[in-house]
This record gives sequence, structure tokens and C-alpha cells, in this order.
Amino acid sequence: MKIDKEYSLENVLLFIFAIFAILGYTELPLKANIVKPLVQLMFILITIKNINFRNYTWLIPLLLIMVIWPLLAIIFGIYNYSVFQTLAYIAMFLLMLLFVISISSTYKDNVKDIITVWYYALNVSFLILFLLYKGISLNLTYLLHSTFSNDRYGSNKLIQRYAMGFTNVNTFALFASILLLCAFYQLLHNKNIILSLIDTAVGIIFILNSESRSPIVVISFLVLIYIILSIKNKGIRFTLVSVISLLIFSYSVVFVYLMLSANKISYLYNTIDSFSSFRLSFGSEAIDTLSRYGSLMFGIGPMSTTYITDNIFGKSIALDGSFQYYIFSMGVLGMLAMYFYFTYLYLKISKIKIDRKYAIIIMTFYFAYSLFENILFIPNSTASIFCLSLIFTYLTIPVARRL
Repeated sequence: MKIDKEYSLENVLLFIFAIFAILGYTELPLKANIVKPLVQLMFILITIKNINFRNYTWLIPLLLIMVIWPLLAIIFGIYNYSVFQTLAYIAMFLLMLLFVISISSTYKDNVKDIITVWYYALNVSFLILFLLYKGISLNLTYLLHSTFSNDRYGSNKLIQRYAMGFTNVNTFALFASILLLCAFYQLLHNKNIILSLIDTAVGIIFILNSESRSPIVVISFLVLIYIILSIKNKGIRFTLVSVISLLIFSYSVVFVYLMLSANKISYLYNTIDSFSSFRLSFGSEAIDTLSRYGSLMFGIGPMSTTYITDNIFGKSIALDGSFQYYIFSMGVLGMLAMYFYFTYLYLKISKIKIDRKYAIIIMTFYFAYSLFENILFIPNSTASIFCLSLIFTYLTIPVARRL
């Protein structure tokens, strides 16, 4: 798939950012934390003059939630645990938001080029890691079995969870899932068919080697959503979408309720905790910790998950899902505000006509993965930047082309 030459410099910068953003999660000493913000600033500086900010008025509620409210909470003493960390997080969030706006403004409605740049960056990154690290297993039957059993936690020493250089196996699986999304887009548009088919097989093998449940659940769910969206009968399609939406909403409500509940020994609690790979119990522990530093309604203040994990939890627990993170950092009110806003974006993107099914798939992927990993509007999350770049670009397609 060719890339528009008009944006050659921007393509190069986005490619460099993507490479360092992906490999920054690995053991390779690339100084990604220095390179990434520099590339972001360069991209913003060369493109900001062309941004029409009036096309992004739908971001005002997000700014109120993530910037204005935390600043007011600091002024009135609601957030006082680590004011510097909260201010630093707000600055990082604004940098990420401006970077994503710059990408969507530069590529306008040309989602193809954004996906192509990320697709090549993923292929290069995985090729580098594949050549540097050995250990990929093709015993797919065993890997699938161990993924849904405790074997992946070490009961079988012959085959362990594999990360191919990534510091976290779940991150490896997440990028393998994004590779599948990019390959799927190529196949939809009949581009790079042979490479895309190879990448689809490779992505599945990578996910199984990571023995991560999250991508299997999410990708299976996306396949189901795409099949439903392909049904021509509007009545059947609406009914199925409504049922699935209700199930997801119910699961989310039950998850949050159990996380806030004092009853941690019920069958339902243990079942969901096991299904979520103990994310529920981690969230419950985080809520217990929150009572010592902030309030359940307002949280402790937005700050990086690394700081929270290292300095508040002492690396004993991690806030893997966005539900857990937003309740801890911004309280129940902040979490509700964030997911209400996301629902608003979901409804907006469902109205577009250009690549509508794929746009909904990206939006669904973003939400579904946020149930397992903390990626929803997180400044340092590469997955979040990838998804938001596409979402913002779809949302700024001229109204005339949506109808």
C-alpha cells in the first residue's frame, strides 16, 4: 500500500515515533522516553499551523474532565497527595492530545496512510525482536490450553510465557493484536494481501506464545461484532448490537460493584476475578489503599500508573484496567464522566459512512482492551495514541462525506 508523498516528512516522523514507542516497551536500551516526546514536539511544531481547532469542539468535555477539573481540585485542596505528579500528568496528557490532533489534522480523512505507517513500523519492530530473541513455540495446542489454565503461571517448566524482548508479556500480546488490526485493514482494501495473511498468522502465533487471555477475548469479540455489522437486516443487526451492548454494560457494572464491595469471597467475585486474571482483586486492593490517600468519589488525582505502582503500591499490585485506574485516580465520578464521554464518541463515530465498520471495530477494540489494560486516554500508552489517531481522523471527516 503506497503512502501519500505530500506528507513524506510527517510520515517519517510518525514512523520514527511508532518504532521507538513500540520498542520502548522492550529490554532494548533505546532511550525511548527521551526520543518519543521530542518526535511528538517536532511533529506538532511542523503541523500546528494547519490545524483548525474548530473541528475539535467535541474535545471540550474531555478537557474539562482531564485538565480543568484536576486543576480546580488542586486549587481547592481535594488533590493534595502529589500535586507535582498530577500537574506533570496533565502536561503529558495535553502533549498526547495535541499530538493526536496534529496527526488527524495532517492526514485529514486519509486513515489509510496512518495505518500503513503503523503497519510498517510494527513489522520492522517485530522483525528486529524476532531476530534478537529466540523461543517462539509452534506447539499451538498446548499454548492455547495453558492460556486458559494455570499452566501459564509456571506449573509446566518446559514452556513459559514468552515476551520476545518485551518487559511484559501482555504488552507483547497487545502489539500483536494491533498488528492483526492493521493487517485486517489491508485485507479489507485488497492491499499487501500476501504480507497481511502472513502477519495475521504471525500475530496469532505471537498472541498464543504470550499466553495472554485478553487479546483472545477481545479479537474474538471483534470478529463477532464485524459479523453482526455485516448483517443486512437492520432489525436483526440492531437487536444483536443491543443485546451485546447490554451484556458489556452489565459486566462493567458488576465488575465495578464487586470491586467496590466489601464481599470478596462470593462465587461471582471469584469467578470474575479468575476470568479477569485477578484484575478484580487488584482493583479491590487499590480501593482499600485509596481510603488512606483520597476519597472514593474524587480519587487521589490523575498521575502516571508507573508512579502509582512504584510509590503508592510499592510494586505489590498494578492497575491493569482503565476502570480500576480511573476510580483510583479520579474517583467514581471521574470514572463515570470518562466512560460517558467515551460513549458519546462511540455514538458520533457510528454515524460516519467512510470505513464505518472498521471505525467501529477500532472503537470497540479501544474500549474492550481498556477492560483488561489501562489504555483509555492514557498519555504514555502507545496503543491509546494509535487508536485515538484513527478515531480522531474518522471524527473529523467532513460532514458531507459522512451522510
